[in-house]
Amino acid sequence: MFLINSFLVLLLFSWVDALVHETRQSHPLWKRTDGGSGTSIPDYFKQQTRLPITFRLRQRNIDRLHAEIKKVSDPEDDSYGQHWSPEQVSDYFSPSSESRQAVLDWLYGHDSGIKSHQIVQDHQRGWIEFQGTIKQAEDLLETTYHLYSNGQGNSHVGCDSYNLPDHLAHHIDMVTPTVHFPPDRKVGRTSAPPTTAEDATLHADVPHRNRRRWHALSEKFALTICSEWMNFVCLSYMYKFRDYVPLAAAKNSLGIVVFSPMKLVFSGTDLLYHTFTPKVFGARPRVKNLGPQLGTQPKVLEPEEISKREGELFELEMDVEYSLPLIFPTPVNIYQVNTHSTESIQPFEILFEAILCQKSSDPKTSQSCVLSKPANVISISYGMSEISSPRSALIRQCEEYGKMALMGITVLASSGDDGVAGHEGKCIGSSQKLENGGHRFAPDFPATCPYVTAVGGSMIPPGKAWNYPEVALNILDKVTGGGFSDVFPAPWYQKEALKNYIRDHKPPYPSGTYNDSIQARGYPDLSVNGANLALTHWQGEKRNATFYKARGTSLSVQIAASIITLINDGRIAKGLS
Repeated sequence: MFLINSFLVLLLFSWVDALVHETRQSHPLWKRTDGGSGTSIPDYFKQQTRLPITFRLRQRNIDRLHAEIKKVSDPEDDSYGQHWSPEQVSDYFSPSSESRQAVLDWLYGHDSGIKSHQIVQDHQRGWIEFQGTIKQAEDLLETTYHLYSNGQGNSHVGCDSYNLPDHLAHHIDMVTPTVHFPPDRKVGRTSAPPTTAEDATLHADVPHRNRRRWHALSEKFALTICSEWMNFVCLSYMYKFRDYVPLAAAKNSLGIVVFSPMKLVFSGTDLLYHTFTPKVFGARPRVKNLGPQLGTQPKVLEPEEISKREGELFELEMDVEYSLPLIFPTPVNIYQVNTHSTESIQPFEILFEAILCQKSSDPKTSQSCVLSKPANVISISYGMSEISSPRSALIRQCEEYGKMALMGITVLASSGDDGVAGHEGKCIGSSQKLENGGHRFAPDFPATCPYVTAVGGSMIPPGKAWNYPEVALNILDKVTGGGFSDVFPAPWYQKEALKNYIRDHKPPYPSGTYNDSIQARGYPDLSVNGANLALTHWQGEKRNATFYKARGTSLSVQIAASIITLINDGRIAKGLS
């Protein structure tokens, strides 16, 4: 019997054939800055610049995730409502010691000169990080790194594909940053100063500081303008929570995810609240920065910068302005990730780290959690077409949402504003890329994840009263998103509804246009009004606040999240989970 020493094992591993682990999908926004030839990162820069590389290890028991979620979610199951703690989630799904050791052996045995101080491990969350240079990362993954741009001033470091040794393929889910892009922004906004009968009450331009000219509308009048200027009063009547007063606000909260390097200022909020719901005048959400360990806090803009970027700020703030009055005094928390300091890190990874974090019981570690307790409901207005991301990345991210579901956290995501198409109305072509004239619909993620509640948009037809039946959102360039996933199967709770839908309302499209197998996850799960919502915004140059009409499912998801937060309030008040 012969014994092979560890040095020979490591040497053997270093010569094992490497296989392509993931390949970058075509993306409608993110393009290589070198045009696809050569490299946009100089060699000297690669030699000196550090790029943390994270190996997301394969999780144990992940094949049991769906069944465990069903147990705590199905009212007919004995385990209904018995949600897991972060510690239970970590213990059950953490990677095996075998996977961890296999990756470490490979890293330490690689000829790129990796030292022990360059390796950081997170045993709870199941990842290993290599803190080396871009050149070392290229040698390790047998790839070339490039700089990518989305044409909007944002950059991202990544590669077109990367390789891993064959013996590690079943130990590693994914490596970042490599072939994955940050999410797109889904939001609708239109500038529409009042031009109809309500001009006398809703001013297009209102002096921001001259509150004597601000008018609080009567509830009766607010109900007469719902199809043209949707507002808090209309919503409370339409969805039947006008008379509900939160009973457990101190034990409940709503979290809204924001990916931005800018500090939110909520400059026009007071006028909006004063006009439609004076009781919350002056109230603000609480902003929690989820990534302080990664770099700077969100940037505080100077007055002149606010003027230059007011459109971008408005799009960020409009998503959160509607939730606070609907659930007041229940806290609204903004979970902000400073994307300026995380170009090489997926923003969603930071979100998952914060939500699923558990404090370490080991006094030798400094593990601490940004959030003492995550919100019971979390809403997301960011996403991407499934075709724009590797399948493995979508599955891994969906699994993280599943863990939140196990903890009793309801995650809602907007279904998108491009109907059945992807970004800018493009569909999937024969080259499996989003393109004009594509023949196959492009499902939107994370709405397609079965552990996320996908929220579509609805609207009151023009000129109709607040109690008139709503129809699907279809106004100007915004059409509520929906369809069937090309990645995720239908969950148990949806199978019967899918059969009935296909039987009674089968879409009249040729085979191959969408996933018509009746086995795929369908979305959205529900729809909420997302048309002509009245909003206000502070215009720095004019020094006044202006009313706007906004539209899109990024607004619908905030309203839906608020209503579910109120439902949770009633359950918490009765001692239910």
